[in-house]
Amino acid sequence: VHRFTKPGLAAMTITTNYPDGSTFSYQENLQVKTYDYRLGAPIIVDASYIDPTVTVPEWEMIKALVIDAAPVKEWTFGFSDPSPVEQDWIYSYGLLRSNNYSEYIYFHSGIDFAGNNSTPIFAAASGTVVLAENLEVRGGATIISHGHGVYTGYWHQSQIDVKVGNHVEAGQTIGMVGGT
Repeated sequence: VHRFTKPGLAAMTITTNYPDGSTFSYQENLQVKTYDYRLGAPIIVDASYIDPTVTVPEWEMIKALVIDAAPVKEWTFGFSDPSPVEQDWIYSYGLLRSNNYSEYIYFHSGIDFAGNNSTPIFAAASGTVVLAENLEVRGGATIISHGHGVYTGYWHQSQIDVKVGNHVEAGQTIGMVGGT
């Protein structure tokens, strides 16, 4: 459910595609409730990081990479922290943001982990790398497909240590923390 979905009923549809070409769909209505997300202090960013001519194509490219669900589930049980610094993470999912003193129309959709350029980033679960490159907005970026439509994304890396197509194991170093 998108961060800016209005409270009320929202339809969720799950569709399964079978090898013989047939499909099965199930729809359930979910109750979306209001949550009091905090407001973050205004942050100053390069204007290109919030320019739709830059952000939209990058987001569309990412969505295209994760639209197909790999048929094989590669993880075994649970996902582990992608950072060795267990206590030094900043939970800011959903935090409304003002970029360059705009209205609070932006939001943060991830968890930031503290560290420096020598702090490793670990694969949260086994999977196959589907993206490993520097992006305009998200900087050093890696996306891992864990199968069955489950993906993890790692952004702002100072170093990327994997390549597209690599199979990684849970806990394997895939790069280094950064601020890109």
